[in-house]
Amino acid sequence: MARLLFTARDFGSLTEENNRLQLRNFLGTKNVAFMRQNHGDNFQIINTQATPNQSVITSEDGTDALITTDKNVALCVMVADCLPVLIDGQNVVAAVHVGRRGLMNEITLKVLEKMKSMGAEFKSITVGPHICGNCYPLDESTATEVWRKYPSSKIFNSDIGTKPTTSVNTAKTMNSTFCVDLFQGLVSQINSFNLTANLNIRRVGGCTFEKIQYFSHRASRDIGRQVGVISL
Repeated sequence: MARLLFTARDFGSLTEENNRLQLRNFLGTKNVAFMRQNHGDNFQIINTQATPNQSVITSEDGTDALITTDKNVALCVMVADCLPVLIDGQNVVAAVHVGRRGLMNEITLKVLEKMKSMGAEFKSITVGPHICGNCYPLDESTATEVWRKYPSSKIFNSDIGTKPTTSVNTAKTMNSTFCVDLFQGLVSQINSFNLTANLNIRRVGGCTFEKIQYFSHRASRDIGRQVGVISL
């Protein structure tokens, strides 16, 4: 069974090299792998034999998912509102970065397809702390585009302006009723892949916008990032 971990603000930002080394030491793994994320649909397969002298492995540019069958490496996905998606395929695991664009370009489905071709036997999909639907307003045209593809993601909330927040951009950010629940959209997307009726898709942690213990780009324009981590 895969090992999973989600960090929070008190661990420090995982954009910092020293914190990445600290994470590796905490996990007790030989290697940790990070992505150069850009909301695309590219993934990379990680094999530590290809980088024998790197304890902290960094992906190619424009990578938003990592896959491995290597027990010597922990895969990391950095987030500060987006969904950190960790997939346990028993003998193959993946970490996926999913925001609005990642949901629309179906990077998770591409990763599932690749994992399946590698012999994955899917056990669970876990989504860590991320911005909840009520806290993720978009302009009407963008929200409608997502709703059209994933109806379960639709939140039309006339009371959103009264939601408590510590955001420095409260008036600007919370003045919309066109909201998108990325997690529900992702669940709908994964279910379309017909993996198994018994697959456990769960979310853990809370809303990054609402809870100060998490980095949140929307709440405070944080440049820090927490991570989701998975390893065999």
